[in-house]
This record gives sequence, structure tokens and C-alpha cells, in this order.
Amino acid sequence: MKQARELVQAFKDIVGKDVNIFPATVKSVDKESNTCVVDFEELDLGGVRLQSIEKATKGLTIYPAIGSVVLVQRLTDEDYFICMFSEIDQVVIKTDETVFEVKDGVLVKKGDDTLKDALLLIVQAVQQITVLYGNNPDYAKLQQAVTKINNILK
Repeated sequence: MKQARELVQAFKDIVGKDVNIFPATVKSVDKESNTCVVDFEELDLGGVRLQSIEKATKGLTIYPAIGSVVLVQRLTDEDYFICMFSEIDQVVIKTDETVFEVKDGVLVKKGDDTLKDALLLIVQAVQQITVLYGNNPDYAKLQQAVTKINNILK
């Protein structure tokens, strides 16, 4: 990979020794392969890993924001990964069937079930309760709860 060799040489030229960690700017992110393209001193480096292996289906993935500064660690002359982030666009944790995702709200999901759906079902059930002796549910607060659930959860 000619570009990677040029990048390694650019590091040596700039700092006068082998560099294993360097700052770069994120140009693009590929969520299918869990890699990104970064720019260092006008040299583009593609295939920079966001996880330990490309195209992993489980684990923790942190997606950097486009234009943010990251620290890239060199494993070999052709193999790099992001080790620190200045801005995060999205965080995803996946296990066998469970997903926890943070991006403009929080998604907690197992199979087809989400935490948001479960909480909304509880609120809907409570709203149907009629009390003969005592106090009925506070419907205004239940509606506020629905609004907050919709605001926080995806």
C-alpha cells in the first residue's frame, strides 16, 4: 500500500523517528466495514479500523464525527486503528441479540423489543385505569412521561 508507506515516511520526516500514534482528521466513515478515512498532512489513509476486526457484528463501536480530530495508532505499515476521539457521532454496543445505541437519543433493543415500546405500553395500560374509590391516575403526568420517553429513547 503505497499511501501507507508515504504516510509512515511523512511521520519520520516530521518528527525524525518512527511514530506509532498521530493526530488526523476524519474525512469519512464506513459503517458497513467499521472503518474510516482520515487525513494527516494532506495524505489520506483509508481502512482505519474502528473495531479490532473489520466488519465485526458484535462488540463496541465508536463512530467519530466527520471533521473531528482522532488519534490513530499504527499497528503495521498498512494497518491502523482509532485509539482516541475528539468528537463522537454514534456509539453502538452489540451482543448476540441486544443493541445499545447512542445517537440523538438512546436505543435499547433485544430482538424486536425496545425499551421505549415497553415503557409506552406500561403508560398506555395505566392510562386505562379507572379507580372507583380513591384517586385516578394523573393523566397529565402520564402524558408528560410519554413526551419524555419519546424525547429520550428511540
